[in-house]
Amino acid sequence: MNYFDILNNKLIFIDELYPIDLAYGKMGLCIYLYYLSRWEENDEYRQVADRLLDEVIANMPNMRDISVENGLAGIGLGLSHLVKEEFLGGDINIILEEVDSEIFKSIAFAETEGTYLSKPMLLQLIYYFYLRHTELKSSDHKYLYQELIIKMIEMTHQNQRSDFFQEQSSFSIQNYNTPLFLFVFSKIFELNVYNQRLTKIIEEYMSQILSTIPYLHANRLFLLYGLLCIKTYLPDYQNKIIEHAELLINRIDIEYIMNFEFKNQDIYIKDGLSFVYILLYLIQKNFPDYGIAFNPQSIYKRIKNSDAWSALINRDYYLYLRKGLYDGFMGSNLVMLHINRHFKNYEV
Repeated sequence: MNYFDILNNKLIFIDELYPIDLAYGKMGLCIYLYYLSRWEENDEYRQVADRLLDEVIANMPNMRDISVENGLAGIGLGLSHLVKEEFLGGDINIILEEVDSEIFKSIAFAETEGTYLSKPMLLQLIYYFYLRHTELKSSDHKYLYQELIIKMIEMTHQNQRSDFFQEQSSFSIQNYNTPLFLFVFSKIFELNVYNQRLTKIIEEYMSQILSTIPYLHANRLFLLYGLLCIKTYLPDYQNKIIEHAELLINRIDIEYIMNFEFKNQDIYIKDGLSFVYILLYLIQKNFPDYGIAFNPQSIYKRIKNSDAWSALINRDYYLYLRKGLYDGFMGSNLVMLHINRHFKNYEV
């Protein structure tokens, strides 16, 4: 058996230790196993995923956390993804009716009850309700979701500090808010329900954003993706965004990221090479005019040959720390499978 088979088998036996959330828990494990069952044509993984899904759904009413990372919104995103990918059947609006209601109430009464919702958490929740809005069929429901999105946008903007957009010293998706801010606002622009106000909010920060070259090359790539997402919706800034995007492209060195910014075990989605691959793939797919040349098989080999796999097998505490979809080996393994499926015959 190879490393991946051993680790996958361990997952099946340690899943009782998991919470039910998307990033670190059973919802993420469920998605991972569904993909393995499809891509590796292994029905055993499908059976385990079905059981895990039943456990997630059974325990959802007991969850009070509404976040994407640890709570109901993340489970909602996971269920929506499973329906879209046809791992799960049914009407997603019926499936998520109670989930949406619980999140809706928590946000609606957050200010009156003194509940603190961080700015990054609000951005993630805005994205959740954007996605749900696209899935709704009732115009009345769409209106309610639009109003909630508008409320959260204003909550995000309220008392916004300039250091919200500053880069941190180490790479992590959570350590740099600017790309998430640009990406989420670009999605709300798509709805065309609050565009004039969105433009005014973003314009308050564009001078700061467009005068910044992140120190880390990985963060330059992350910022590039955010700017490309928002570019279409800011015609007055389009030329400046294009200029800044080209400046970033000329200052992004993928080899430098792989060999100097990331250590040998930095292979995960949350804070490592897997997320860099995801960004490169999305830019190449969605913005081909701004694609950065990269060797997907080089990234694959770097992830596969990482010492992290040996540590995961031989150190139970490390496996427990890195067992999630977001911050662990499941996400990295899916990235490698994705590279093999899309770039198997890639030539350097």
